[in-house]
Amino acid sequence: MSISLINEIDFSESNFLENIGDFFQTPGRILFGRTYTLEHSPSSDPILKSHENFNRVGKIAAIALLPLTLLSTLFGYAIKSFAHKINPGLREKYSYTTMINARTDLNFSGIFPPTALSPNCVNSQEKSWWGQLYNADPISIPEEMEDPLSVMKTLFETVDSPNFRSSAITLLEENGNYLHYTYTVTIPSGPLKGTYIDDVDLYLNEEKQCFEIRSASRTGFRDAVHLDFSQPGANKKRIEAIREAFQQISSN
Repeated sequence: MSISLINEIDFSESNFLENIGDFFQTPGRILFGRTYTLEHSPSSDPILKSHENFNRVGKIAAIALLPLTLLSTLFGYAIKSFAHKINPGLREKYSYTTMINARTDLNFSGIFPPTALSPNCVNSQEKSWWGQLYNADPISIPEEMEDPLSVMKTLFETVDSPNFRSSAITLLEENGNYLHYTYTVTIPSGPLKGTYIDDVDLYLNEEKQCFEIRSASRTGFRDAVHLDFSQPGANKKRIEAIREAFQQISSN
């Protein structure tokens, strides 16, 4: 499932259509995910607050009105797709990280957002609904390795392979043993033309002597690389590429 966040709609911004699309997609996010609201702490810092009672009532309502839920969600998706065609820059600007990959304090203690229902998410902490091709094991760390987190950070900055290019990845957040990267993929032409952003979570589990890792697309249903469900997608290949690079260093 996905972690979701209901944003306030700002009618003064240029992404008016996208905000409208978000509004109509809200029933779908309530049905398929845990719902959070963005609030402010006493220090005025934004925080995510879960409302379990609202979640339960919302899911019951979404299921009871399932046809309307599906129609509303699809309508919202169509509006957002239209907004992206008018202004392709919205695809990069849009903060899906607050919608389906929301970060909470759980991330910093090594608990990732749940695995998405779509087959463009790979998570070493949970099995995918889509079978073994969409699962990933944690990355084992040799006992004799010193400062494995620094080793992994260096790999993220230097690996250049067909499935993992260091030039495409950016470190957005570091908190203790937790790292949050974004991976940007640009398709210059064709029906999938656009810029796509994936989130990559990494956590050093010192107790289990391994790295937990998660890679998930922010948009769409399937990895843009191909539509063949008998082969792993870009997120799985990305994790396996960094695993291979780490194992090569470990064996030296």
